[in-house]
This record gives sequence, C-alpha cells and structure tokens, in this order.
Amino acid sequence: LPFCFFDAKKCKVGIKYLKSYRYDFDEKKNRYRKKPHEDDCEHTADAFLQCAQNLNKIYKPDRKKKRSDVIRYNPLTGQKI
Repeated sequence: LPFCFFDAKKCKVGIKYLKSYRYDFDEKKNRYRKKPHEDDCEHTADAFLQCAQNLNKIYKPDRKKKRSDVIRYNPLTGQKI
C-alpha cells in the first residue's frame, strides 16, 4: 500500500503477529518450505494481504501527478489525510 500506517497502541497485537509471520526451514532440503508456518500469524498476514489487494482495486493514485500533488487518503477510512 502506498500510504499504509499503523497506530502503534491500537494495532500492537496485529503488528506483533505481522512481524512474527514466518516460513519454516526444511533442514533435509536446505530451503524454506513453500507454505508458511500455520498459526495465528499466518491468518493475520492473510487478512492484511486481502485488505491490501482490495484497497488497491478501490484506490489507484494518478502516477502522472507529482508526489506533492497527490491527495493522501487513509486506506482504512477513505478520509483525506
């Protein structure tokens, strides 16, 4: 997301889960497994991914405009920042 931000206090648990998202390492094959470690962190990351993909469909900034001319929006509320 081009304008993604988190409230550190309100999103403390979610941020912790996103930071803890991981893939297990397969010692025999000497590589990471194709699927992520199955826990709550995986579900949090999947939910965030779904949100990001759908917001990207709704909000598409005009890439031709200069950065200072782009109106910034909060992706969760749709309000101007």
